[in-house]
This record gives sequence, structure tokens and C-alpha cells, in this order.
Amino acid sequence: MAATTLRRLAGTQVAKSQVKGESRGVISCLRGLRLHQGLRKSSPLSFGRKTAAGNALLCSCDAGEPRGVMDSASFTMGIRGEVHGLRDGGSGAREQSHHWGASSRHPLRCYGVGRAGEGGNSPRRVVFLGTPEAAAVVLRDLMAAAEESKGGKDAFEVSAVVTRPSKRKTHGKVMEGSPVASVASELGLGEHAILSPQSAKDESFLEAMRDIGPDLCVTAAYGNLLPPNFLDIPTFGTVNIHPSELPCLRGPAPVQRAILRGDRRLCVSLAFTVFRMDAGKIIGQKWLSIGSNETSDVALSRLFSIGSEMLVESMPELLSGRAQETATEQDETRVTHAPKLSKEEGVLQPHVMTAKECHDVCCALNIWPGTSVNCNCVTPVKKGGKG
Repeated sequence: MAATTLRRLAGTQVAKSQVKGESRGVISCLRGLRLHQGLRKSSPLSFGRKTAAGNALLCSCDAGEPRGVMDSASFTMGIRGEVHGLRDGGSGAREQSHHWGASSRHPLRCYGVGRAGEGGNSPRRVVFLGTPEAAAVVLRDLMAAAEESKGGKDAFEVSAVVTRPSKRKTHGKVMEGSPVASVASELGLGEHAILSPQSAKDESFLEAMRDIGPDLCVTAAYGNLLPPNFLDIPTFGTVNIHPSELPCLRGPAPVQRAILRGDRRLCVSLAFTVFRMDAGKIIGQKWLSIGSNETSDVALSRLFSIGSEMLVESMPELLSGRAQETATEQDETRVTHAPKLSKEEGVLQPHVMTAKECHDVCCALNIWPGTSVNCNCVTPVKKGGKG
């Protein structure tokens, strides 16, 4: 009954979608519908008849109380496939609605349904978050892939870039933007599309993200913790390129920690982002062997390049929601951590460290903090004799 009503109201032919739950017929006809862009996660929907405005449909977030009118944006789903509801405030939203079995405790879930846009062919919106030079490589590859995708069924665009704020140059007053910000400008993104919040928790930043309405967010060495109310925004979630074999070496310094312990076979993972650090489901992993003298900056660049290739290859699955179903949970029994580095770790202690250990410290910490030698540990040589 509800599915028939939706088809009649939408007046559009809809494609099949993979659906879990009892309301397959209802969800299958949502692909062609367009909704208000102020979508709220996990809110059950109810639909009514056409309004006087024309093709608009009514939506309700709670049983018996229509809250908004579908208009220019598209139907979306949450990170786990929840059907999104609408914010308050749609004109003419007090008409009677027809409910189809969703509740606030058990929201309807659907899979494989996403932003339809104008005519169902508008490109998906992707927001990239990153800061250092290694992340800039990923942005270049992502934007090149977006350009190549134009006109195809898997078309997407990089709608915005988020990076850390500009830093003051050493011993100067000139503010210097991040490598990612520089590449974004070079590739034609306007200043309005390059965001540099002090914190991802800033409400003004979160509101800007809601206005963008991304289908997917991609992070690569962004360097800022993403709160739950950010992770709720993108339709198909947020994915991260992490340079380690997750669940091993979760944290901010995985490559440096790996080299410090003598590893020469490294890994990069593509994984979904959850509020726990680097604990999301794994989409894919690839390995890289490095030379005995390879430094962390070179290894990072190579790993992010490989991760970028893996990301681009996965975009069709990520932007259709299929990746959520095929990604694998991490084995919590194998978890290790890669905590932040300290300046003290860069001090070589020749009297207690082997030559190889000193060598590995120099390779691992060449980006920051660098290395120095503790000269107090060297036994002085007496004149005219042995020390």
C-alpha cells in the first residue's frame, strides 16, 4: 500500500535497491525521490500526498506529526543505512500523512540507495580532509579521478577540502597554508570550498558541512579528531587512509613506530572512520617493502600513494553503500598502538643503543623531532693514553 502510494506520488520509475527489513517495496521506490537537504540521521519517515506547491511530498519525523516538505535535495541514508528524516519547518507541512511502520526505536534501514540529484545523474559530493604533503598526493589523485568520472554512472566531485589552519612561518609573520590547501587552490577550488576550522567540533564548521551535504568524506593525515556529529553528516560515511596494517599500530605515528622497531615491510589500510581511533571496518589493505635506509617521509609518501590508488578503485562501492556491507571488522585481539612521538625519543644514546637501533631512530624520526646525540654518555679520552 505505502509503496504504491509513493510510486503514484513520485510519478517516476525507480530502480531496484538492496534492502533489509520488511519495507522492501517502500524503500525500492525511494531512489527517484528528492528530499530536503536538511536530513537528520536515524529519523523515521512518513509520507503524505502532494501539496498545493506541486510535486512536494510530506515527511514526518515522529508518528502523526509531519515535520517538513521534500524539495530540492535528494534521498540519503546514514552510515549504517538508516533512512534519514527531515528538519522542522517545511511549508504546508501540516497535512495528514501516511505512515509505513518506522519508529524512533527501530528506524527503517536500506542499502544501496543514495543521492539522486537532478534527474538521478548529478555527481556524488565528496569532501576531502587532509593536511601534509603526503595527503596532497591523495587529493590530486582524487580530483583527477573525479574529472575522469564525469558523465558516468559513478560520477563524483570534490565539493570541498578541509585542512588544518595556516601556520606562521618560523621567525616570521607570514602565515603559510598547508600543502593540501595549496594543492586545492592550484586545482581550481575556490576559497569558499577550502575550510580550515580550528576544531572539527566548531558548530560553524559542522553547519557548513551540513550545507554541503556530502555523500562521502575522505581523510588522509588530517590531524584533527572527528566528533560523532561530524561522522553523522556524510551519507555513506567517512573513510580514512591509515598507513599501517590495522588493527596493528592504531594512532598518529604508525610509520615512525614501525621503522623504530625495525620493520621493513609496511602496510596501508583503507577503513571506515568511527569515533574510536582507527577502529572502523577495513575496506582493503596493501603492503610495501622499503629499503634499509628509507626514511619515514619517503615511506609515508609511497604508502599514501598506494592508499590513494586503493581509494580511487573503491569509489564506486563507497558511493553506492556496497562497501559498508563488504568491509570487515577489525580483530580486537591484535590491536597495538602508535602513540605520538616525543622530542626525547630523538636523542641517541650510543652507550645503551646498538648501531642498528641508532640507525632506525635516524630513519624514523627525520620528519620530527629529528635526532641528536647525548654527548654526556661518551667516555673522555685521556691525553697520552687510552680512555
